[in-house]
Amino acid sequence: AAARASVTLSVPSGRGTEAGQKPPAWALEDDFVPSVDSASISTRAGPDLVQAFLSGVCADRVGLHSSLESGFEIAVTIADPEAFKVLVTKIRSHFDELADASKLMVEKLKAQGHAEPASLMARIDLQEAARFAAVLNLLGVRHRIAMAQFEDDFHMKDERAKLESEVQEITQELNETISELRAEIADM
Repeated sequence: AAARASVTLSVPSGRGTEAGQKPPAWALEDDFVPSVDSASISTRAGPDLVQAFLSGVCADRVGLHSSLESGFEIAVTIADPEAFKVLVTKIRSHFDELADASKLMVEKLKAQGHAEPASLMARIDLQEAARFAAVLNLLGVRHRIAMAQFEDDFHMKDERAKLESEVQEITQELNETISELRAEIADM
């Protein structure tokens, strides 16, 4: 499989700057291109459309979550909350692109008479939106802990544990729904 495009927060080396200029603290590299777009959606039908959702939209979301997590680690390391805000804004815009593509796929499946897979895909979209929100909340708590050194604060640790549990629960439900959708392909 080809490598997926990503959004990367990086810390450039000091090389290449003019004398006396400080290198930027960070850079955002965005080479994300969704695996499916409206043109490819229009040419697909039934099981092929569901497969495109799974191998395209869902896989792209996994990649964006990975970019978010690795970018968070860099933002914490360089102690620059602005870097993380920019990363989140960019990744959120890509999640929105994927949600739009998914809505087109759901509408097309419904129009083709495949209500059950369309319903499962819509449920996956809702679960993914909830997961993204929960992950952002969790990363916010982790950031406050890292920046303020609240490791000994019981309330912060408790909030982190609750959010980690919420993310894990949503992810499990999401995976179960994806399994149901995979089973639906055989029935189409």
